[in-house]
Amino acid sequence: MARSDEHHALRDAILTAVSKKFDNVVLLPYQSGLARDKSGNTYSYGRAGVSDLIGFRKIQLPQGIRVTDPTFFLDYFPQVAQFVALEVKTGKAKPSKKQQFFLDRVKELGGLAAVVHSVEEAIEVLKDGL
Repeated sequence: MARSDEHHALRDAILTAVSKKFDNVVLLPYQSGLARDKSGNTYSYGRAGVSDLIGFRKIQLPQGIRVTDPTFFLDYFPQVAQFVALEVKTGKAKPSKKQQFFLDRVKELGGLAAVVHSVEEAIEVLKDGL
């Protein structure tokens, strides 16, 4: 199996497993690269560095965070959507500089970002939130 075939198979296996295991997670495949039309013209699509799987998960804010709704004057502990970025790697592959920059930026802004090498690793990341 070629490296890209192995990568796509792992990415698809993660998507399938996550959709079966979690009802609070939405992941979508993201692709970037080059394409040629019938005339031979080359076009780039997507943005280099964005993770293979992006989406969101519903999380409960920690107990120490309180939000007051000015409309109803009620205090509650809300649930929010957290951005998720998973960079899928096979073998000993490591993220490129652009991919690592994207992952670091997602983390800086409060998202969940990780490099995963297996379905099990992706499940653990999403379950534990790093």
